Parts: sequence; structure tokens; C-alpha cells
Amino acid sequence: MSDPDSPSAYSKDTPFPARVVENRVLNGPGSAKETRHIVVSIAGSGLHYKAGDSLGVFPSNRPEEADAIVATLGASGDEPVMLPKAAEPISLREALFSKLALAGPTKRILETMSARASDPAERAKLAGLLAPESKEVLAAWLDDREFIDVLSEFPSASLKPQELVEHMRKLMPRLYSIASSPRMHPLEIHLTVAVVRFTTNRRERVGVCTTYLADRVTVGSSPVPVFVSHSHFGPPEDGSKDAIMVGPGTGTAAALFAAAVYPDRLRSLVVGSGAAAVPLALGGLLKDWVEAEDAGEELPGQRDGLLLEVVAEAEVAQHL
Repeated sequence: MSDPDSPSAYSKDTPFPARVVENRVLNGPGSAKETRHIVVSIAGSGLHYKAGDSLGVFPSNRPEEADAIVATLGASGDEPVMLPKAAEPISLREALFSKLALAGPTKRILETMSARASDPAERAKLAGLLAPESKEVLAAWLDDREFIDVLSEFPSASLKPQELVEHMRKLMPRLYSIASSPRMHPLEIHLTVAVVRFTTNRRERVGVCTTYLADRVTVGSSPVPVFVSHSHFGPPEDGSKDAIMVGPGTGTAAALFAAAVYPDRLRSLVVGSGAAAVPLALGGLLKDWVEAEDAGEELPGQRDGLLLEVVAEAEVAQHL
């Protein structure tokens, strides 16, 4: 285990090429949700973390989405493009795959396409979207689309690769709450990731990073660029103080967090073996957990020998 006071050579600017060593679905068959337990090995990195920190992950886009944009542009993908602050150009395909966000088109690209479109019907549609009185319509239209949609709907605008990338934002890292404690897993970081999949404008969409971790990273081999984002948030320094753990996202990070932070005292998230009570408010996820428990399925933490009891938000106060 690295010394918590010793700085690592790895950071957001120089992420560590970690390996995912476990990728396990937590939901039972038929669940409407897809939540995964992702375990990232940080062995050899010198990275350290504490309860309350987050793991930053640099994802890449789905290759088929990058290829679709290349094809719609009528490009080869090998065209050189310059990105902001870059020292040298990279290929269009590399930029679309790992450097640029493929979602979030803005009014500015429609203005550029309006000036370039040669088809009368396309020009008329663009003019209508950009009209001052269409502000709300435009916002809803853009919210429903990604760059591939915009390019497909106005092909006569014929943007060049460099013109397109100048309208796109940088692909940013995603931060995930760490659901483990260095006391129990000093060389691993555990995450609970709610995988995002949805449909807009008759196209299947995905969360870039959640599906990167769930679908595109090969366990044990694919390098995953990561860094630790340190937080001022943490459990009470006085272990006798009551704490309420709230799981507003997947609902399981808080559970694993509590179980890991209080391993010497905690055998239940409602009544600890020490002086403090640590109830867990799961909100909307409570139903899934209760159904899983009733069906005899494994709950987060049970693999480590902890019995996790869950309570509804309205019931938290009676346990304190």
C-alpha cells in the first residue's frame, strides 16, 4: 500500500492506465435497471484515496459512432484535424473516438450549416429553427439530437472535417463516487455504476463512460485512464456520531461506503454494534433491494460478510 502522504506521479493531466479486474451486474433478471460493480486495480500507481473521494475515468466513444460521423461527412477518417491547445494534428477518426464529445450540438453549428446548405428545403428548415421566435423549439430540437443527427439531416451543408471538430466540445472525464475503503482494499477502487441506455430521435443512445466501463473495457487487459479526485467530504471523525448514508444515484455506493468505513463496528446499516446508528436512505432504489432480498439474491456487501439492512427515507429518523 502506498503512503497516503506521498504524491503519485499520476493525476488528471497524466492519468494512470489502470485495469478493471471485475465487472459484475448487481441487478436480478428482469430488473429495469442495469447497475454494475466495477473493480479497478490501482496497483503500482502510487495513487491513494480516502472515503468520500471520487475516481475520474477518461472514456472513449463507441467506434461505430465515430465511424458513422466519418461516413456521413464523406471522409476517410485519416484527414488531419487540429484540436484546441494541441501541439500537432491528429486524424479525424482518433479525434472522434477519444478526444471529442459526440453529443451536445449547439445553435452555432446550425448557423454554420445554414450558411453552407445548398438544398432549399434544408435552408428553410434551418431558417425556421434559427428564427428568434423559435428559441424553445430549437432548444428541444437540439436536446433530442447528437452531431450525427444534425449532419444527417442537413447533408447539403457539406462540412469539412476541421469545420466540424471546431464545433465540438472536448470529451471530459467522468467522476464516480468510490464505494470502497483503503482499509479493506488499498490497491483497488470499487465503483457501482448505473449504465445509461436510452432512445431519442429514433436512435439508440448510451452514456459514454458507463457503457465504456460496462461494454468496451476488457476485464484484466484494457488500459483505463484514471485519476483520483480528492474531496473534503468524509465520515465523522468521531466514530460514535450517528450518520445517515444517502444513495441518490445507484444507491449502492453509499451502502458499500458505510460498510467499508465502519468494518469494526457495523453489521447492519440500521443498528451498528457500536454506539452509532448508520441508517441508509435508498429512496427510489429501495424497492429493488427489498425484492432482491426477498428473492434470496446477494446484496452489496454480503460478499464481504456484512448483513446490510435497508430502510426507506421516511423511516430513517426512528433509527437514530
